[in-house]
Amino acid sequence: MTDSKNIQARKKQYENTLLHIIRTETYTSRSSLKTASGLSMETVLSTVDRLLKEELIYESGVENAPVGRKPTWLAINPSGRYCIGIKFSSLVICGAVLNFEGKVETSIEKALPTDISPKDLLSLLFLTIRSLLDWLGERQDRVCGIGIGCPGVVDRKSGVLIRYIGVKGMTNIPLKRMIEAEFGIETTIDQSLKAAAVAYKNLPENANIKDMLYVLVKSGVGMTVIVNNEVFAGLSNAAGEIGHIRVRKEGKPCYCGKSGCLESEIGYAGIARKISDGIAQGRYPLLRQTLPRDAAPTIKDFVAAVAMDDPDAHKDFREICNLLGEVIVNSIATLNPQLVIFSGELTVIPGFLDFMQHMINDCCPIEASRNVRLYSSVGGDLFDATGAAMMVLHHNYGVRRR
Repeated sequence: MTDSKNIQARKKQYENTLLHIIRTETYTSRSSLKTASGLSMETVLSTVDRLLKEELIYESGVENAPVGRKPTWLAINPSGRYCIGIKFSSLVICGAVLNFEGKVETSIEKALPTDISPKDLLSLLFLTIRSLLDWLGERQDRVCGIGIGCPGVVDRKSGVLIRYIGVKGMTNIPLKRMIEAEFGIETTIDQSLKAAAVAYKNLPENANIKDMLYVLVKSGVGMTVIVNNEVFAGLSNAAGEIGHIRVRKEGKPCYCGKSGCLESEIGYAGIARKISDGIAQGRYPLLRQTLPRDAAPTIKDFVAAVAMDDPDAHKDFREICNLLGEVIVNSIATLNPQLVIFSGELTVIPGFLDFMQHMINDCCPIEASRNVRLYSSVGGDLFDATGAAMMVLHHNYGVRRR
């Protein structure tokens, strides 16, 4: 029995290795697969035959071949498999269907009512999955999995949403078991932060990136660590929980029970409170001129205030960059990534990346920071849903590094 399992595992490894090469190389033949994979020609031929039989790849012809013998090119079959990705929060639920090339075929986005109950949220989650399956029609049997990007604290091994403070009573929800029981499709559960990181990792321009950090600065603040093409979860799926590192000894109270956490200082709620307090004290002179009377300030108001050179907003922005920058500098020095991606409205403010780069240059060991690349993006809920679907592709067809 053990030998049989080992043989099947090796076959799966060979298949995924060749699929990865076919995905990432413009022109791939059986001969080039042998060279790129290091496998024997016999293994390549038998593996390609299985992939063709399973309709995961197809022979795309001999067009645009180099001078000489015309090889038969191999390509990923977009309709070979499909995966479904869902991302939800207390505000919105998004779903997407990805084909085997990793491209979005269709998507759904729905705003949620205020103070939604766990029961109603789960009903909408199931309805979204059913709608996407119905859209696939007869192709449903080609769905290789469902990926769910959850907010809050998640046990990725058991597939349980342990706690999400955004929805009252949303605790200890066995999402994986519930979805698999309802739809009979293998389901992968993880934090939406990690799903977004997987989506960025799978962008074509990041194909050769093995080690990266994805840093989210929104209502929550967190980081996903990818090492050697794999999400590094840590012992309790808590790797990258930078939002609850204490950055001020006497800072704002945080919902985690501590005070002065990075999230309570630079997350959207903390910024909104700071602006409200500042306006009451006569600060933010330019912002006060544009903000409607008695209107609660938002992150968009803060971004606009920085853009119009409000002096107090600029001062707050520098403090935000300093607090986040100290954590990022330590992370880069520890992990030595190739790429750091920042996501959120704050991170696309002009000057943000320059500030981060300056701190890295000043404070990081040169060996750890010499070739690190930075960029920022607003991201979005639908993008996170595609990441949840890509988790499925990676789980089933990703190359496992040894």
